[in-house]
Amino acid sequence: LFELHAQARYKGWYFRALYTQAQLSNLNLVNTTLGNNIAEQLKGYYVELGYNLFDKRLEESLTPFVRYESYNTQESVSQNVTTDPSKERTNITIGLAYQPLDQVIFKVDYTIRENEAETGVDQFNAGIGYMF
Repeated sequence: LFELHAQARYKGWYFRALYTQAQLSNLNLVNTTLGNNIAEQLKGYYVELGYNLFDKRLEESLTPFVRYESYNTQESVSQNVTTDPSKERTNITIGLAYQPLDQVIFKVDYTIRENEAETGVDQFNAGIGYMF
């Protein structure tokens, strides 16, 4: 498993990026015996950009953001495994995060989900986070 992560902040802007890759071996017996389609290699990445609309001197923040992600959970498969095109995915997420306190966050976003099989279904998400 390999991962590369970057994060930066400048004034009200923030940027995040992640690349990851996983390599598995000796899956022929597992896939043949269980009838699974476990891939030998998985790859993916995302980049995210946001801007805090509130004055940075305030404790609270209101941050619209956009994220682009692309990943394939069947990047490479063994010869006896059929590749599933729905596993090669691209998502674009547009959202808004509100933090009344540093430890509390409320988020809403909308994700446009696409894949090579053209079976992606868009998704609306809402969440609350608390770090203690």
